[in-house]
Amino acid sequence: MKIWTAAAATLAALILSTQASAATVVTFDEFTQAGTGLRDLTASGTLESGGFVFQSVQVNNGFKSWRMNDAQNADPDGATLVHNWANTFMTVSRSDGSIFDLVSLDLADLSNAGGRVSNLFEFNFADGSKEAFNFGTDTAKGLETLMLNRKGLKSFALKSTNSGWTQLDNLTWSEHVAAVPEPGAWAMMILGFATIGSALRRRRNPSLASLSAA
Repeated sequence: MKIWTAAAATLAALILSTQASAATVVTFDEFTQAGTGLRDLTASGTLESGGFVFQSVQVNNGFKSWRMNDAQNADPDGATLVHNWANTFMTVSRSDGSIFDLVSLDLADLSNAGGRVSNLFEFNFADGSKEAFNFGTDTAKGLETLMLNRKGLKSFALKSTNSGWTQLDNLTWSEHVAAVPEPGAWAMMILGFATIGSALRRRRNPSLASLSAA
């Protein structure tokens, strides 16, 4: 019985590890404000939104947002996050320090005019590895969705490499889950369960030879 209980627990853990976590979107819409113009969101270099903490080297007024009615707001129905880049990194991580998967995010140039801005991403994975990725916004007006699909991140950093500012919106992420077992791993697991079942049958059903000896 104990063997089957342990086996069932193992199977349940493997099944749970294959379930994809639902994506969540950080929209920054809590910063929506009527009117026009660019406003400061915080006087410090730290801002929190949607369970994430955004940290800027620009300690004084590093984070800003266009007011809702401004033509330069790339999200006219809400708000975007504007970082005072000045060629310095903004670092993004979970507020509770947990690992996450980054699905995508939207970018636009500061004035929402279709200006090309070169951006550098630095991804910091939970296993200690790092990755750099360069991306330039297109020349179309409005937000551009950048599919990233980076899994197992501890944090990531972003900066403009040509001293421009960029609007950030719709940071889409999900909880990090264990990798789905490979087909070979599933085969070994099934073989293991078959072996356990066979052992239990032998234990519960003495052989005819044993009965004859008795």
